[in-house]
Amino acid sequence: MTEEGTRVANGQHIVPAGIAVEPFADNFKAKLTAKTPVEVSELLQSKDLMDEYEKMTTKATSGSNAIFSEIKLVKVIQEFQTKFEEKGVTVVVCMFTSNMGNYRWFWLEFVDHSLFPSGTYKPEYDISEYQVVLESNHVIPPKGVAIEQLSDWSSSQLVKECPPEVKTLLESKLLMGDYDRLVQTLKDTKTARTFTGTWKTTEVAKLLQEFQPIFESNGVEVVVCKKPLDELGWEFVKWLEFIDIEAAPEQYFPKHNVDEDHQSERMSKRGISVGSSFFGGKDVAAEALVTDGVIKVAPDCPDDVAILLEEKGISDADYDLLDSAISQCKSMRNFVDAWRLAEQSIIVFPPIESLRSTFLAKGVKLVLCESLGKSGKMYWIEYIDTEAKPDYNTPYDISMAGDYDAKGLEEGEETKAVQGWLKVPEGVYVEGLNGVKKLSGDCPAKVRDFLTRKGLSPTYDEFIEAIVKSKKTRNWASSWRTAEIQKILEEFQEQFLFKGVRAVLCKIIPDGGQPFRWFEFVDLSVAEGYVSQYDYANDGPAELELPTTTLKFPNGVAVEKLTDHKSLMENIPETVSVMMEKKNCMDLYIALVEILCRGGEKKEDKTVGWSAKHMKEAVTVLTPKFESGGVSVFLSAKVEHVPTDDGRGVKEKVLQWIEFVDRDLQPNYVAQRGVDMRKVPTSGMNSGEVISAAIFCAVQAATVASMIAENM
Repeated sequence: MTEEGTRVANGQHIVPAGIAVEPFADNFKAKLTAKTPVEVSELLQSKDLMDEYEKMTTKATSGSNAIFSEIKLVKVIQEFQTKFEEKGVTVVVCMFTSNMGNYRWFWLEFVDHSLFPSGTYKPEYDISEYQVVLESNHVIPPKGVAIEQLSDWSSSQLVKECPPEVKTLLESKLLMGDYDRLVQTLKDTKTARTFTGTWKTTEVAKLLQEFQPIFESNGVEVVVCKKPLDELGWEFVKWLEFIDIEAAPEQYFPKHNVDEDHQSERMSKRGISVGSSFFGGKDVAAEALVTDGVIKVAPDCPDDVAILLEEKGISDADYDLLDSAISQCKSMRNFVDAWRLAEQSIIVFPPIESLRSTFLAKGVKLVLCESLGKSGKMYWIEYIDTEAKPDYNTPYDISMAGDYDAKGLEEGEETKAVQGWLKVPEGVYVEGLNGVKKLSGDCPAKVRDFLTRKGLSPTYDEFIEAIVKSKKTRNWASSWRTAEIQKILEEFQEQFLFKGVRAVLCKIIPDGGQPFRWFEFVDLSVAEGYVSQYDYANDGPAELELPTTTLKFPNGVAVEKLTDHKSLMENIPETVSVMMEKKNCMDLYIALVEILCRGGEKKEDKTVGWSAKHMKEAVTVLTPKFESGGVSVFLSAKVEHVPTDDGRGVKEKVLQWIEFVDRDLQPNYVAQRGVDMRKVPTSGMNSGEVISAAIFCAVQAATVASMIAENM
């Protein structure tokens, strides 16, 4: 929960403060009945509604199916609404569907009438008043949508009986004559049905394309939908959906629409940009430039852009400045690079400066955005009404790329204390915690010299002697007990700190190997801000359970396991959520999730798994923006050997996860495993490598821009 309210739908929507909220998702039915949020419980107890609440949630979660049915949820809420209203509470169920993929989030909102009198608050994604239709197989909004079932066994019924709701809608739009021609065409077209007489919805969709311009010119969209009635997909319910563009909810898009291309076009016209949940909708319009790596500049100004520009008094000549700027850059790639560098004040490029200043003077801000599609980069321009949305920003803003200070491990001494791979900055001295004899008799020369200069040599000797002499510091096999050594270190820590030195006990367990332990002595006058990521005393709550390993992470690192696209889209770990809220990076997190879920390997026409290439590209797009907010992102992977399905052998399984690092708490942290799947101790991509790549791109782009300027 934030000061603004409660985040739901994986952070993509905020319910205003004062509304009690209970979120839930598919595959987590038990969560709805197991633990009631405190604010919900307090409100319902004060209104003597807990018994009704428990009956309602129990009924909503009954049944074995792990997937929530919006049909059942709507029915249950409508059944209990009156009882809640009688005691001064409005209860509604809300559903948010991602624009990118069919991912859904649900939540209950409990509205206290003493804080929000009836009618003063309307939940944006409320589906409680939806109508249950098609013999309880579908729900539609209460206004603006009418349906007609396509019976697989009777085409004559389609011609003879127009449903009253459809007739009322079409008569109000003067479309009944066109409707009659449409249904007659469907009946007469043999390719629209199979040899057994069932409807071929893909062919119906093609026929609808011929009638679509006529219907849309009169304010109605018509789509054909199909929904399976069983898990095997042997039986379907099919229908035509007539949508009143003005009356239907702005965010309503039939999720069972057979024509995916038309659905994407509809979303674009309604102000939904290039598969992003961030697009501003009202008061923000968008124009696609590149989609999935292919230039998609429309020959005419998009409808939503044209409407906004007309309202702001921006002429066609002003709009043509965009085409002029692109043409003067010779290519779309040059245009993107020139815009980025001009936005960062690295270069001055008059065509782009003229374009932006002309629009801004009339109250429209232009933002060039970058993301990743399923098979390539995506670029689009957002037109923002500055009066209506003065504080609007988007995580896809290209001007943010590369605009950050690199943080992380600075160059320093490379020690061989831990198999030759550990690097520490200047001012940090390392001693490996090896056998008892070596520890007590062989202090590294650099460590001894440093501690002598600090007047800590006697303290160090006492510290080591206490470890060696204590029987608790070793187990029966003479292996070190880290927790007991840490206790002794804490007894001596004050003496070290008094002389400007912090002593740290570190530990790491490499894959399939023995643990490494070592001491780090930090000169606070040189490396005061240094934090060892392997500090045993600084283990955080984040753990990652893998089939054969449990990985632990320090405070300041939040971890999210990459299992499948659905889990990543619909759920966010609490530690990740807390960090994103603290760092004001929730919008960037959502953008990262969407980009990752667009990529993957194709299997049986479905996108599954995780594409390493796509993951790395996601890092290049969003890492600089996270870094500017004080968060580093590492996409990590590990190969483990797990039993085969038949249990007779073993197979390799790639396990992947995301590490989010709070740079205030972990300024030196580097992931132990990168997406190239190298094992510990080799590290993953760090901030320095990312910024080097960004600098290289900037230099290349600057060269291109200077060449353009010379040719003008």
